[in-house]
This record gives sequence, C-alpha cells and structure tokens, in this order.
Amino acid sequence: MAAVQASPRARHPARGCQVPGVKLALHRSLSFWSGLLVISFILFIWWASQFAMVSAEAGSVKAINWCGGVSLIHNAVPSPHPAYRVNSYNRNWPRVLPAPFFIRGKEIKDPVDSWNSFGTSSSLPEWLESAYANQPRSQWMLFIPHWMILPAAALPWIGLIAWRARRRRAELNPPLILT
Repeated sequence: MAAVQASPRARHPARGCQVPGVKLALHRSLSFWSGLLVISFILFIWWASQFAMVSAEAGSVKAINWCGGVSLIHNAVPSPHPAYRVNSYNRNWPRVLPAPFFIRGKEIKDPVDSWNSFGTSSSLPEWLESAYANQPRSQWMLFIPHWMILPAAALPWIGLIAWRARRRRAELNPPLILT
C-alpha cells in the first residue's frame, strides 16, 4: 500500500480541486492558534496573580507570579533544593495596573522585622523597599507587570498575522505586468 501524502495546496471552495499557491485561511493557521494560546495564558496568569502567589525557585533564582506581575529574584543565599509553592493572600495594594520596579538590598541591619508587615504599606514597592533594607546588596528583585508582558507578546504576534494576511493577498491578486 502506498502512503497517501497530504498536499500543501489548498482546495478551491466551489470545485473541490486544489489550487496551487493558495495558503490556508487564518483560522487554520498554526501561528494564529499558538499566539491565541500564549495570549490566553498571559491573561489567565494575570487574573490568577490577583488572588494567589505562585513561586518557583532553584538555587539562588526565584520567580514569583503575584500582585498583577512577575518577579524575578536573586537571593544572596541559594536554596538547597528546588521548590514550588502556591499561597493565597489578601492585600490592600491596587490590583489593576502596578508599576514595574527594581529593588536591591541595602544591608542596613534594622532590628525591625519588615517581612512580617506584609500588606501594611500603601504600595508593594514601599513594603519591599523596607523589607530589602536588611538584605545583602547582592540580593535583588525585578518586578514586571503583566500589562507590560501582554503587549510584548501580542504585538509581534499581530505583526506576524498581518504580514501573513498581506502576503496571502499578494499571492491571490498578483500585480499586472504590462509589457
């Protein structure tokens, strides 16, 4: 038995025959569905970050999804083993569009334990600034809000889809060459 191989050509909708050079419709495109999946995932983790803190750490690096964004943390003391945690929390900070920030340890050695004052400051950066005051200078945190991640993923995807549609239109309507 000979194997039947699918042709890369699309079928003419009215006649059912194959038309050379015609690309598939947008809803049949792998790039369309892959981009839609990525955008949906970003929107889901943005929504989930409003209610729970999800963290994963390995060595001295820790990633946290919380407070409407993603934090990347470099700890001065590496973790002895990888860890994954999910914690629910209640906070008083604005939930919709947090600002990005970068915080580094200051080694002030204040006797007040600022980590226990979670949620009492007026903003997340203010609380973390006080919490990082006692940390070594090699410890830092970068916070990137989801509203910045979403366009960083969506704009190239939309550009790819627009480029694909423009290329498809050009193939379907070739320019007239007058000689």
